[in-house]
Amino acid sequence: MAIKALVTKALYDEMPEEIQGLYKESGDSYILDLDGVDDHPSVKGLKAKVDELLGETKAEREKRQAIEKAQAEADRKSAEERGEFEKLYKKTQDELDAQMKAAREFKQQIEQRDIKASALDIARSLAAKDAKRADVLADYASKYIKFEDGQIHYEIGGVKTDQSKVAEHLKAELPFLVDGTQANGGGAAGSGRATDSKQVTRSEFDAMSQSDRAAHAKSGGTVIND
Repeated sequence: MAIKALVTKALYDEMPEEIQGLYKESGDSYILDLDGVDDHPSVKGLKAKVDELLGETKAEREKRQAIEKAQAEADRKSAEERGEFEKLYKKTQDELDAQMKAAREFKQQIEQRDIKASALDIARSLAAKDAKRADVLADYASKYIKFEDGQIHYEIGGVKTDQSKVAEHLKAELPFLVDGTQANGGGAAGSGRATDSKQVTRSEFDAMSQSDRAAHAKSGGTVIND
């Protein structure tokens, strides 16, 4: 009969004394007390299998940890690259927007310069003797000048026209600002201020708003020198 490696206390008590001497107490049971048990073929095989399984488990764990570490590193680098790309894209876009804004502003400055120059040409052709009257006429003339397709265009009431027609229109609308048509002062025939309520002095006219000046002109008013 094979000797059991582990027996209960009740079974131990039933054993002959010479057999009991082969066991030692272990808690509520008794285990066989043998030297070199680890060298038993069955035990050695079992331990080898356990060691093999533990080795595989450790290798798999290390492999999984290495994969997780590599993935984490790849994710970190990818996040950094995305962040750098976004920064670079935003910087480039901001620079492009600034350049486009500067280009638009420069274009508008050129257009306004050309419009002002053309308006002043018209005004000076009508009021070469008086710079103040020429400035007022230039303000009015600029309303009929547009910059389209890279060049100056003239338009009155939505109808395309030319510079000479704008000059004629201003001469008819604002005759008191044009050389040779305004009154020459109190000595001019029929120009006495006491008898003509539509007559104003140059300083009074200069103090008017543009709308008041236009209304004065349309009503047939004149301007005399102070």
